[in-house]
Amino acid sequence: MKSPKNRKPLFERLKTGLEEAILHARGEITLKTTTLEMPDRPPDGRADELTKLRLESGMSQAVFAQVLNVSTKTVQSWEQGSRKPSQAALRLIQVFQQNPSVVLQTVGMSGGNGDTASAKRTGAVRKSGRPCAAFPSHMGGYQSMETHGLQSGPQLTGRVVPSRIVTNKSGRRRDEQVGQE
Repeated sequence: MKSPKNRKPLFERLKTGLEEAILHARGEITLKTTTLEMPDRPPDGRADELTKLRLESGMSQAVFAQVLNVSTKTVQSWEQGSRKPSQAALRLIQVFQQNPSVVLQTVGMSGGNGDTASAKRTGAVRKSGRPCAAFPSHMGGYQSMETHGLQSGPQLTGRVVPSRIVTNKSGRRRDEQVGQE
């Protein structure tokens, strides 16, 4: 990143800032200050509560893990109670509980019209139009996402090809089909 030609060197800016802080602490000058109230810690995520949230959202462990940007193994260990989510993960889970559509839209999935019921659908569609999951139809096969008010995605019929999430050497995740179609 280039700095403007008239900008002072870093050392001089740091020195000036520290001198101003000392003068402010002595009460010799007044600096603009902002006081913020610290938010409460996110609620603890018990294993049974996390499982219930995921199931009510209609997501598999793999899809839920993608939404939270963690591995499927991590979600499994949370649900089994062998590990606890980090504070950052708990905050994201709290936001997901209160407004799932915001999280789904942020991670590139469409959750419908923004209400909680739409987030409970399993057939969220990525912005690319590629489905993340499908709705089992009581008539057999799978229904399209449009049937459930989601973005247009391909019509899913027949059997579902199992897939798994694979992480490559650079850390990017992708779905990989397992078995024959």
